[in-house]
Amino acid sequence: MRLKSLLVVWVLFVFLLVFGCVQQPPTTTKSSTTETKITTSTQTTTTTAPGGAQEFCDYFGQKLPCSDELPKWGCSFREPSKSLDSLSPRYSLMKCSRLENASRTSEGVMQYNGTGLLAGRRFFIDYVAYRDGGFELIDSKDKFRTIFAPVEFREEALAFLAAFTGYEPVYEVDHLKNLTRGTYKVDMSEINLATVDETPTGYRITTLTEYGPCVDEIYKKIFSVTRSGDVKEVRSALIWESDRKPSCIS
Repeated sequence: MRLKSLLVVWVLFVFLLVFGCVQQPPTTTKSSTTETKITTSTQTTTTTAPGGAQEFCDYFGQKLPCSDELPKWGCSFREPSKSLDSLSPRYSLMKCSRLENASRTSEGVMQYNGTGLLAGRRFFIDYVAYRDGGFELIDSKDKFRTIFAPVEFREEALAFLAAFTGYEPVYEVDHLKNLTRGTYKVDMSEINLATVDETPTGYRITTLTEYGPCVDEIYKKIFSVTRSGDVKEVRSALIWESDRKPSCIS
């Protein structure tokens, strides 16, 4: 009986020695290789992936990689015209406004003169595109054409017009027919919606300049946009003039 008891104890000892010392796999919690953190105060998104982390910033509703390059261009960034969404190829764009300075060498995509308190100051409009994994400054019409020409559709012609001149097509003209404190220079029948007509060399765009703060005159303008991306003003006619010029302090 004693021998039998010793045998049972020996068997239990061996069992515990073999199976009790086997290391069990640790309890794990399912996790993703990508961690997303959104900070509402800075509008940034951080994505952690194998091999490193990438931080994204919100540029006018566009989630793009944050970059230390952007400040070096000295831009006052603005949201670009919605017309530029029709450009091909399609890139994320930001409008870059910069004051003229002596070190400036490029012509800019567009130039304009300040009004009101900024009268006498000249500004340049450039664009910053996110393409090929980085930000690129587009600071001349030639660069713009190299990327986005040829102009193959009406929408692209309107995009080039907006980028090179700042003019947008006017599709609502009732407010322009009821302006006060001014004189109309044409018959109301000549105040029409914007039109885009195809020509042998590209497109012909007829539009009106908009009314707003510091606007003393409204013009009907005709532009030609070639398929190679050249934008030229063909005709400009005054249709309304304010009786209280200048409307802004200069």
